[in-house]
This record gives sequence, C-alpha cells and structure tokens, in this order.
Amino acid sequence: MGLRAVIYYTTTTVIAVFIGIVMVLIIHPGKGSKDEFTKQQQIEQVSPADAFLDLIRVIHVTVTVNDTIFLQNGTQQIAREEMIPVPGSVNGINALGLVVFSLCFGLIIGNMREQGQPLRDFFDCLNEAIMRLVAIIMWYVPEM
Repeated sequence: MGLRAVIYYTTTTVIAVFIGIVMVLIIHPGKGSKDEFTKQQQIEQVSPADAFLDLIRVIHVTVTVNDTIFLQNGTQQIAREEMIPVPGSVNGINALGLVVFSLCFGLIIGNMREQGQPLRDFFDCLNEAIMRLVAIIMWYVPEM
C-alpha cells in the first residue's frame, strides 16, 4: 500500500511539473510592456549584515565616498555610495525583533523556577483569554 502511495505521489508531481513548465512556455508570465523595461529603477541591495542589524532597528545613511584612481594618461575620479547602519528608528513593525525578544523572554521566565511562576501564570491566563476571544469571533460573528 505504501509503495502505491509513493508511486501515485511521484507520478502526480511529475505531471504537475510538466504542466507547469508547458504553461510557462506558452503564457510567459512576467513579460511586461517595453515601457517598463526602459525605466531605470533603482533597486537597493540589502546585505546580510543589514538584515541582521534590523533586529536592533537601524536606519541607513548614504555617504558618498570619492576614490581617485591614477591612470597612465591622467586621473579619474569614481564616486561610490556606501550604506552605513546607525542606531535609530524607522516606521513599521520589526516582526523578527519581536519574535526574538519574545523567545528570549520566555526562556528566561522558564528558567526562573518559583520566582517566574506568577508571570507564567499570568501569560497562561492571557493566552486562555485570547483563545476564548478567537473562538467567539470564529463561531459567533457572522461572515462579512
């Protein structure tokens, strides 16, 4: 029975992939008008360091640095922009930072044993109240 399930799953997956490739070749999704390609849009590259520093909420300051390159027939000046993260605040919610903080906070409360028990009881009670509120919304509020 298990062998039949694996064969069925493999066969349907291969068929789905084949149909998907054929549809992409026929439809060409993402192919836009020529006007979209003529616009020069500036795309900001995000480095892994910047993404990691987003945990402490950084803003980017653009600083123009001029490097001079000496060539045989003269000098050439090249301007380059560098992104320098500095502490600050920006609009929006730092969801990853909230998750990391909540994880660390929960681990610390869990390791506090008897001292952390009142706080654990509070959060358990808060969780139960939120679950009951969600149940009421799911079952008793009519669909819009």
